[in-house]
Amino acid sequence: MKSMMILIVFIIPINAYAEWSKVSEYQTTTFYVDTASIQKHDNKAQIQSLNTESSGKLSDYTSIKTLIEYDCNEHTSQILTLNHYNKAMAQGKPVPDSVVSLYPILPVNLNAKTIDVLEFELVCGQKS
Repeated sequence: MKSMMILIVFIIPINAYAEWSKVSEYQTTTFYVDTASIQKHDNKAQIQSLNTESSGKLSDYTSIKTLIEYDCNEHTSQILTLNHYNKAMAQGKPVPDSVVSLYPILPVNLNAKTIDVLEFELVCGQKS
C-alpha cells in the first residue's frame, strides 16, 4: 500500500503544484517562473521557468519547462533540466526525445537582452 502511495505521488504532474507567475512576453511567447521553487545555496540559486507559445506549436512542442541555476557572484546561468511539452503551460505529455540529457551544459554569461536577466534579479536579489 505504501509503495502504491509513493507511485501516485510521482505520477501527479509537478506543475499541478507550481504557481506560475508571468515575467514577460515577447511576440507570441509568454515567460513564467515558479517563485515557490527558488532554492538558494551559498552563491547559487535555482528556479523553475516555463516558456509557452500562445499562437500554436513552435514545432513538435508548445511549451518548455526548465530548471535553471544562477551563480549570483559570477552572473552566469546554467540549464539543469529542460523538457518540451505538447500543450501550453507544460501540460500534456513530454515530447519524446526532448529531455536534454547532455548535461552539464556549461554556464553562460547573462545577456542583457534575455529573460535570464529578469530571472537572475529575482533569484539573486541584485541587478546583473
